[in-house]
Amino acid sequence: MTTFLSLLSLALITWGFQYEHWIIDYKGQVRVINQADAIVSINENNINEAYKLFDAVIYEVDPDDFKKNSNLILELKDGTIFCEEQNGADFGVIAYNSFYGNQKVLLSSISDIEDCLNQHPVRQQIVSWLESVNDSIRNR
Repeated sequence: MTTFLSLLSLALITWGFQYEHWIIDYKGQVRVINQADAIVSINENNINEAYKLFDAVIYEVDPDDFKKNSNLILELKDGTIFCEEQNGADFGVIAYNSFYGNQKVLLSSISDIEDCLNQHPVRQQIVSWLESVNDSIRNR
């Protein structure tokens, strides 16, 4: 069963466009797509095909942190998703998702249109960890 964590960060702002997308695979490797202009949407129906597109390993997370956080995905599957309508402009989307097998488990998604949060108490722990991974990638 494929288990991996995914961060999708898409920011559309008035003066430009920025797209970042990386995943942490089941080995704790942070993977990106080498093709610079490739925009991939991962969902339950294309998870295996999409995973194959992430062809470059750019970072490896601490194995203990990875094990601890990936084990929490099972708890998140049962979290209630709360969405609130937004009326923003030019923010784009920042979404944190995890996948367990072929099941997508939303952690959080923030956008111009709506913000959705998994209400399970462990969500913030995993999101904070993913934010720290993102900071490590940017600062390498």
